[in-house]
Amino acid sequence: MKTVVVVPVRDEADALERLLPRVGAQAGGATVVVVDDGSSDGSAEVARRHGVAVIGQRPLGKPAAVRCGFEYALAQDCDAAVVFDGDGQHPPEALPDMIGLLRSSDIVKGARFHPASPQIGTPDDRQELCRRIRDLVREHTGWVVHDPQCGFVGLRRPMIELVLSSLSWTVEWEIELIVWLRSRTVNGCPILELPIPAIYADLPGRKQAVKYDPAFSRARLQERFPRQARAVAEAAVRYLQLRTAEERP
Repeated sequence: MKTVVVVPVRDEADALERLLPRVGAQAGGATVVVVDDGSSDGSAEVARRHGVAVIGQRPLGKPAAVRCGFEYALAQDCDAAVVFDGDGQHPPEALPDMIGLLRSSDIVKGARFHPASPQIGTPDDRQELCRRIRDLVREHTGWVVHDPQCGFVGLRRPMIELVLSSLSWTVEWEIELIVWLRSRTVNGCPILELPIPAIYADLPGRKQAVKYDPAFSRARLQERFPRQARAVAEAAVRYLQLRTAEERP
C-alpha cells in the first residue's frame, strides 16, 4: 500500500531534528512530506537535510497545510495518507499500526485519551478540554470519540478525495471531520480509534515546553474551549441540519 505521511509544521526546527529520523525508521517505506506553514526558524532546511520532501507555503494555518499535504498525496498516486504532527506529540512508533489498520479501514484516528492510552505528563487542562469536547461531540453526533482534537489521522484515498471536496477546512478541522462523517453515516461510527500515549513531558522542541507550561493551564483552557466548542456547534449546523433538511419529504 502506497502511503504518504504528511507532517504539517510551523517553527518546529528543534522538534524535527529529533523526530524525523524516528519517523523515517517507522514509516515502512512511506513517503514523508513536511508542509512548512511559513516557518521562520529553518524548519524546511532541517527537513531537507533529513531527506524528506518539503512543500513551503505562506502562513495559512494548520488546516491549509494538511489540505496541501493531502493534495500532494493524491498527486503521488497514494493509497492512503497519514497526518502526523511535527511537534513531538505523536509517537512515530505508532505509525506501523496506523498504516497497517488503513489496509482495511477508511479512517483511523489516534486517541491520546482512550482508556488504554498512557498519560505522560498530561496537563490537567488538556484532559479537561478533551472531556468537554468529547461530551459535545457525543451530544451532537451520538458517537463516543475519545480524542476529537487529535491530529494523528489516517485516511484511505477515496476518503481523502471526499474530505478535500467537502470540508470547509476551518481551524478545528479534526472536529469538523467527525461531524461531517456523522452527516453521511447511517450505521455506526466509521472511525477506527488507535490508542496512543498522550505525550506532554520531554517534548523535543522549546516551543512545546512553553506552550504546555503548567503555570498557564487555566488560561489555556479558557482560551481553547470556547473556540473548539464553537467549532462543534458550527459543524453541526453546517452538516447535520443540512442532512435533516434534505431528508424531509
